[in-house]
Amino acid sequence: MAGSDTWKPGLLGFMGGLVVATGACYALREWEATRRRIQKDERKEGLKDEPQRVFSDYVPPLPDNLQALLTEARLADLSCSDGSNPPHTSLMNFSFINEEQDVIVITTRRDTKKFELMVKCPYVSMLLHDFPITATQRKHQSSLQFQRTISVSIQGSVRLETGATAERYRRLHLARNAEYANFIQGDDKAVLTIKIRKARMCNVADRVTNWEAPMVEVPPLRGLAPSKNVDERRRSGQSAQGMRKSSAQEVLLSV
Repeated sequence: MAGSDTWKPGLLGFMGGLVVATGACYALREWEATRRRIQKDERKEGLKDEPQRVFSDYVPPLPDNLQALLTEARLADLSCSDGSNPPHTSLMNFSFINEEQDVIVITTRRDTKKFELMVKCPYVSMLLHDFPITATQRKHQSSLQFQRTISVSIQGSVRLETGATAERYRRLHLARNAEYANFIQGDDKAVLTIKIRKARMCNVADRVTNWEAPMVEVPPLRGLAPSKNVDERRRSGQSAQGMRKSSAQEVLLSV
């Protein structure tokens, strides 16, 4: 009997601890579920409390080595995508307009794949370099000169220019690329400017330098009334994907 009396309190203590642990696990699970529901609702309504980070307009000039390469180079690989398909890459003539707030100018026909993609998503990347291209060129270039060469990967936002502004950029672009006038002149050629946001520079020694436009903290946007067009699209049952597409077009086509 004595052994049985000793055993009962031990069992009761074990059972009590098990109940407490189970209750704690249940409470923790409920707390986590509640937290996730709140976060989901905040994302849905666009009411996240933390500040949003956005690009501000930086004060020129760009880093010296980036300016030098952009000034000397004429060709770059332009990559664009609508976000749902593999990136589309094109070899492009471009002009760096340092006196015009450090922008890059390109032109393209409006019926091209790249123009269609930039309308859907007005953000692009560009790759350019001053490396000697062929083996013969590399052979005749001194090792010291070759060590000074760099490649640059640029990320930027695209803007479709119109009216007098477009024609001014077209003239500047043509002056630097007169031999490629057939890619620049004509009513079917759109004039676009690329505002540089980030740049990643790498030399032949694999030394990498990063640069980006300054960032600023802005408060979250609360209670922002949607535009009339957004309301109309919602009432007509347009999908969220279609609304995002229209929004991207408005960013690119605004002047």
